[in-house]
Amino acid sequence: MKSLRGRVGIRARVLAMALIPSVALLTAGVGVSGYLVRQGVHAQDWADQMGRGAPAGIRLAADLQQERMIAIGKIAGRQPNPAELASRRRAVDADVRAQFEALNVLYPMNPTAMRALADAFGPLAAQLPAVRQRADAATLSADDAYTFYGQFIGLIEMELYSMTQSAPDTATALAEAGSVGLFCAGEAISRAAALLPLAAAKPGLSDTQLAEFNYLTGRFRNQFGTMSAGLPAQFQSRLRTLQATPEYREIAAAERAVILAAARPSDSDSTATKTASSRASWAGSSASGPSDAAAAPISMPTATGWQNAAAEMHRLLGAVYDDQRAYNLDAARHQGDRSANRALTAGAAVAVFGLAAFLLALVLSGRLIRRLQRLRKETLELADVRLPAVMARLRAGEDVDPTDTAGTVATLDYGSDEIGEVADAFNRAQNAAVTAAVTEAKTRDGVQAVFLSIAHRSQIVVHRQLEILEEIEHEIEHPRHLNMLFKLDHLATRERRNAENLIILGGERPGRRWSTPVPLIAVVRGAVGETEEFARVRVVQVPELMIQGGAVTDLVHLLAELVDNATSYSPPESRVQVTGGIVGKGVAVEIEDQGLGMTAEELARANETLANPPDFSVATLSSDSRVGLFVVARLAKANGVAIRLVESDYGGVRAIVIIPTALISTAPAPEATASVPNATESASAAAGRAATSVAAVA
Repeated sequence: MKSLRGRVGIRARVLAMALIPSVALLTAGVGVSGYLVRQGVHAQDWADQMGRGAPAGIRLAADLQQERMIAIGKIAGRQPNPAELASRRRAVDADVRAQFEALNVLYPMNPTAMRALADAFGPLAAQLPAVRQRADAATLSADDAYTFYGQFIGLIEMELYSMTQSAPDTATALAEAGSVGLFCAGEAISRAAALLPLAAAKPGLSDTQLAEFNYLTGRFRNQFGTMSAGLPAQFQSRLRTLQATPEYREIAAAERAVILAAARPSDSDSTATKTASSRASWAGSSASGPSDAAAAPISMPTATGWQNAAAEMHRLLGAVYDDQRAYNLDAARHQGDRSANRALTAGAAVAVFGLAAFLLALVLSGRLIRRLQRLRKETLELADVRLPAVMARLRAGEDVDPTDTAGTVATLDYGSDEIGEVADAFNRAQNAAVTAAVTEAKTRDGVQAVFLSIAHRSQIVVHRQLEILEEIEHEIEHPRHLNMLFKLDHLATRERRNAENLIILGGERPGRRWSTPVPLIAVVRGAVGETEEFARVRVVQVPELMIQGGAVTDLVHLLAELVDNATSYSPPESRVQVTGGIVGKGVAVEIEDQGLGMTAEELARANETLANPPDFSVATLSSDSRVGLFVVARLAKANGVAIRLVESDYGGVRAIVIIPTALISTAPAPEATASVPNATESASAAAGRAATSVAAVA
């Protein structure tokens, strides 16, 4: 996770912060709009499926009601018209087949309910031929016929209610429930009309049938009251109109007449009398209508007249139901269209708004990103280019004014907002860094000035001391005294080298110079002569060639430091060997000791210092006390000399000094500088004379 955060740039983060809310808003708006569009489409689909699937059940119910009327009438003694009966049965058979197809159409609206209805319709459809055969054979009872056809039509009522449950919204569901109420009212009056032939026939209605008749007529009247409250105004008006029709009054009169007829006592037994009294009491308390509730018994209309009134009322209710249902479907379609249109409009508005917010966020984030990228570019340029250039000027000794924003450092200007405050903080940090660097440079210059002053004063004293010793050496001839003078001369030479070290570290060059070429052997022996334990040093082989006079002082100093380091870090009884040889890039001088050596880390660190000498500072010297290494690195860099330290075969250190061809002279050596000690001369005298001889050429 950390690596991922490290790889993600500021551009990606800013764009994510700016664009994710806009994209989320756009996605949410499109999602909500899509949902609303789907709801509208669902309403339209529901209306279409209802329009294609529901009519088959309604037709089946109407034809079943007619077949039920004929079947019960035949049981009551009425002989039907054979052609009409056959036509009705063919219509029912066709309706049954259409109903199964309609269930498949309606299946997506309510799969569970449609599957249960299909499972229930199947057995009833299979029993239909047997029921008809029993009716034709006069073995079918009125109760069985009434129950069978009632179950068939009851499934259609369940179908209509199940489709109401799948309505797209509550308003449509309530409206459709009102329509189903109309269907149920029509079924109630149709069932009651089917019982009328039984009331006209002997022995009349049984107690159960009479109770069913009373329930159906009561349900019919109650449906008018409950339905009218939930229907639109135009359908409420039509229902009120139906209540004022002669057919409605005829139905009420038929209900009253059936109950009163059933209440007349017969000549059978006392039980019948009790039953008749009970029925008369029930008729007087429950029968009602637009006429007087306690009217005297009237003559019962013929059953045919009642059925005609009921059929007409059923037809009028069916017309209201059809119109109400068509009204509901049209309302559902229009609601779906409105919902879809509103959703599309809202979706388009949200899309436009989200796109505008997206583009605005993109523009604003782009401006912010460009400012941040420009700030990054300019700060990196200041940190990587301008500040190092100022430091280089300070190291070169130039005067730098921290307040000069035009010539020294540039000032970042990004306004007064948060990014501007960051740029201003960087400006302050930059000024503080430059001020600190200038102060450090002045301090370093002061320290170097002190070093140089002390070194120059010491150098003057040492030069004067060497001049006096040289005069004394020319006047004294006693060997013992002369040897002591050589030792003093050697110590003074070492002290002069130490003073020159301070001058070199201070950034200047020693004052002594050679104007003519000097033999390499004289340079090597002069370096050995400046070493305290020069007697342990053995110069094995050195090529006979000349060194440019301008490089002699630095080479003597450089080799002397290396030889002195070799004698200091090796056992007192061991030897230090100096050899030389010509190589492709010039001449190589190797100084090898037999000391304890250095670790690989120490060798790598020392070679790095020799290859890239650090800037002189008190902190640098305090971290590494080997001042000679810094001096050697400075001298090597100034003269183009390459130095590398490696492990020697004896376990010590071998310093390889490559003197470049540019420092080698082809001119012949002057006689005064070509003197070389012979083999019989002591090492002390030879080294002392070589050092003096090289010094004398200055």
